[in-house]
Amino acid sequence: MLCIITGTVGFDSQLRINATWEYTLNDTNSITYIELSKGLKKSLMELLSRTISQLIDIIINGFREGSIIVDFTTLVASSASATAGSQLVEALISIVKNGINVNGTYYGANVTVGGLNVTANTSKCDILNALQACKSNTTCTINSDGQATCNEDSSDAVNVPLIIGLCVGMPLALLCIVVLVLLIEYRKKYLEQRRINARESDYTDRPSTPKDGFSGSRPSSGKHLLPMSKEKLLN
Repeated sequence: MLCIITGTVGFDSQLRINATWEYTLNDTNSITYIELSKGLKKSLMELLSRTISQLIDIIINGFREGSIIVDFTTLVASSASATAGSQLVEALISIVKNGINVNGTYYGANVTVGGLNVTANTSKCDILNALQACKSNTTCTINSDGQATCNEDSSDAVNVPLIIGLCVGMPLALLCIVVLVLLIEYRKKYLEQRRINARESDYTDRPSTPKDGFSGSRPSSGKHLLPMSKEKLLN
């Protein structure tokens, strides 16, 4: 659970250590309460500072029976709130795996966050959402460092490279199509002109055929010589 304190952001968690419950832990002024509170704060500060870069403080809010359940708040700088949740997830998993040393005594430990019982196999994204729910337009993913982070949904993200590619590629593709169409039309016209030229060439090269059925050439004067009759020949 996330809480806001001026200049800081707080994450509420519960730690259960395998130790015998003492009724004096109900009294915040008892030596038992004070010593355990100081020892836990020191140990938690040491453990969490290894992963949380801007850890401000650990507040021990109280103890409850069930072995010993410790309610505590992790305070980080508000400027680091975007990454602190992811870092706290790593720290809590480490405590679950390795336990905690309090005042020289080692204790096995269990962690609960927002009703979620954290184990070594619990999804990091589930822990992160229990600590600090991702915003409505983001989803939890595991980054290259193995940490759970809230990232913008890919469906809503603006794909700048794709937009640039489309802006450049579409005009080029259209230009290519126009050039291709022009080349096809030019080739059609070129082939058609070649066929026309070929037909004209064939017509010009053909030999001419006389239309009147006579062979030989006509007289240059254009007049026809008729045979003379026998009577004119005798005279």
